[in-house]
Amino acid sequence: MNELIIRVGAPSSVSADMGGYRLYHWYEDRGAVYTYGGMVNLSCDRTIGVDDDDFIISVDWRGNCIAPVDSPWARSNDTQSTGVNQ
Repeated sequence: MNELIIRVGAPSSVSADMGGYRLYHWYEDRGAVYTYGGMVNLSCDRTIGVDDDDFIISVDWRGNCIAPVDSPWARSNDTQSTGVNQ
């Protein structure tokens, strides 16, 4: 979990679920952008659940924003070299 926070920054908030696991929330609002279909408001909420040992046990990504190349949320080529499917 510490590595994720170093990479993407501090979460917007932290809560707990019914089982007592910590849920880290990152909210992002990119505002309105023009698309072929008209104006679209881009926003998303990412929630990462961790257990008592700080291991990630769940990931939830809601909204319509994508991770641009310069975003810390963008996929890394590091996973290709390890053989992990993206």
